[in-house]
Amino acid sequence: MQKSHGDGFDADCRKYALEARDDEPAGLDIEKRPRLFPKVGILEKPLVPVAPAPRATPTLSEIPPKLMLMAIFEGSQRFRIDDRDFVLQTGSGAEPVRALMINLTRPSILGHFGSLPGMRKIQISCPPDWVDALYLEETEGSPPLHDFLSRHLSHFAWTPSRQFVWAARELLEPAVSRPELCRLNRHARALDMLRFAFDALLAERSADDPLPSLSAARQGRRVRDFIIANLSENLTIEHIARETGASASTVQRAFKAHFGITVQAFIRQRKLELAKTALCREGITIAEAAYIAGYSNASNFTCAFKRIYGFPPGRTARMNS
Repeated sequence: MQKSHGDGFDADCRKYALEARDDEPAGLDIEKRPRLFPKVGILEKPLVPVAPAPRATPTLSEIPPKLMLMAIFEGSQRFRIDDRDFVLQTGSGAEPVRALMINLTRPSILGHFGSLPGMRKIQISCPPDWVDALYLEETEGSPPLHDFLSRHLSHFAWTPSRQFVWAARELLEPAVSRPELCRLNRHARALDMLRFAFDALLAERSADDPLPSLSAARQGRRVRDFIIANLSENLTIEHIARETGASASTVQRAFKAHFGITVQAFIRQRKLELAKTALCREGITIAEAAYIAGYSNASNFTCAFKRIYGFPPGRTARMNS
């Protein structure tokens, strides 16, 4: 069995590895982002008079963890990842394009049965650090999407939207010709396709998994009480879910449904309240107040404090003195 970092395409697949250098000045406080852009692969196999039959025994290779998004315009393809079989083929009628998204959280074995001539397919692959960057510590995130990106071999097949199909066709047949613009076009259209894929996933999961209001209220109150009693701890969603007997997605969804605010936003507000109280009653320093509120940077704490209360924390300290 060969080890490959490819995407299961045949030898005539045209691949583009889209990498970005992160050369912003040191210490510049800007939005964090992954070092790698998604990789885009385009497979186009012309029709031939006599087409070979698909292989009965797959060709095996090892593929690394990644998020894969595929769109097929013509033809069909069968493959296997670990012990799960997949068939990607075009639809019929007015909506022939089909899409498939698969998430791999660990190295896997790809069994490739080959693809018939006359195939047109796009595959976008996102490395783990790109996926992880969607859920930085300060990002609230969406529970259904987080669940999908956390589970190995989670998959989602659907008929994509017009916007998705437009972005995919722009990758197949770009309207720009200059090399540097083609590169930007590939970046932009690949990200568009991922965004529309996530939109479709969230729309389906939200419709399939409604939470009864009574259950949401009960679970939301349980989470709130646990947070208030344990504010001094490092409260991650996973820790809260484990201690309150629910899944991470249920915790976030129930809390937001009942209180109209995300779990992490509520934690930040409560810690800011503790810091404000300590400034007023104990005369602590701004740095100490920032630590209580969970901020390692006093400037960030000052900005957050002013955004909530309308005045800087220094005024609270002066009022106390």
